[in-house]
Amino acid sequence: AASGFTVHTVDEDASIEQAMATLSTQLPIHHTRADLAQLPELPRTDLLLSCATLPFVPEPAFGALWARIREALRPRGILAVDLFGERDDWAGTDGTYLRRADVEALLDGLEILELTEEERDGRSFSGPKHWHTFRVIARAR
Repeated sequence: AASGFTVHTVDEDASIEQAMATLSTQLPIHHTRADLAQLPELPRTDLLLSCATLPFVPEPAFGALWARIREALRPRGILAVDLFGERDDWAGTDGTYLRRADVEALLDGLEILELTEEERDGRSFSGPKHWHTFRVIARAR
């Protein structure tokens, strides 16, 4: 936003909404307070970035959200997202945990610039955790 790009943010947290309201008085930032799983549409975009957010969308709502994400990408638009894999410690909880084949299917029709699968032991906000993640960067055709 500081470089002149129009930025759209989505988060259901009220504290984020307050911070975005302050920033939007100085920068071209448009914030929507909403649950991603319930979001009816996304604005057309040249870059869609989601770091460690999409995996927390419940699986029953994920497919429809993914369709909205794909629809929002303009031609040659970039998609940069983190997804969680099926061997993540949190798999089986309320969220979306994918196999590599699932991730590849989600990217069908996009130009994959990076698809990195990683497994590692580390920490989370709640303590030790085994991470299984996919880092995705893709371009709409």
